[in-house]
Amino acid sequence: TYEQLKDMSTTDPTTPTEPTTPSAPSTEPSEPTTPSTQPTEPEQPKIPTIKTDRLEGVKAGETVTVPVRVIDNPGIVGLHLNVLYDANVLTLVDAQGQDFAGVEFGPLDNAGNLSMIWLDAINENNTADGVLANLTFTVAEDAAPGSYTVEPICYDSNEIFNAAMQPVEFVFSLGSVVVVEELSYIPGDVDGNGTVNVRDLGRLQQYLNGFDVTIDERAANVTGDSSINVRDYGLLQQYLNGWDVVLK
Repeated sequence: TYEQLKDMSTTDPTTPTEPTTPSAPSTEPSEPTTPSTQPTEPEQPKIPTIKTDRLEGVKAGETVTVPVRVIDNPGIVGLHLNVLYDANVLTLVDAQGQDFAGVEFGPLDNAGNLSMIWLDAINENNTADGVLANLTFTVAEDAAPGSYTVEPICYDSNEIFNAAMQPVEFVFSLGSVVVVEELSYIPGDVDGNGTVNVRDLGRLQQYLNGFDVTIDERAANVTGDSSINVRDYGLLQQYLNGWDVVLK
């Protein structure tokens, strides 16, 4: 119709479509990745070791147990060791395996030289760490204060070996039994009655002022400086009043 034709004539088919404006690219710089500056700790090399423990504060006449330990084990199926000790002071009374099944021991009374053998050659390498053996000693009643070594050794390096029957190198670290002197007195027990109290302080006061009294001089020298004087009196006074001090 005329109205339809009129509408069509007012529409310009050649009018271009308004173009879409593209978005501007971002000018913000990207955040750079910061590399880690934390230094990496180098892994410490493992050193296969067979060692005995050091036992401190042992008294004459006591019975003690010294472990023989395997540390950083790379894998073995057999070993033959000896443990040397001073038989004049230490008497070996027992030897028992612990973490390695089937440890065999030589005579316990072999003049300070114990032989021990462990074998498991029909299985794969044992890479476990642990206590190979526990050695129990009695310390002589008359043992002088000092350090008495308990030393693991291997006379033939081929006698520690793996499943390929190749020798395995270990280092050996010796331990010891450290015997200390057992005091026959109590520091601060000036009057020697078995307790430390204000009576000891009074007796020491009398002694320092020239009274004719008897004291245990070893117990009275609580500073440990080889002389008995007013410093000992002062330290004992502090001790009896609850100060954190040590009587020597």
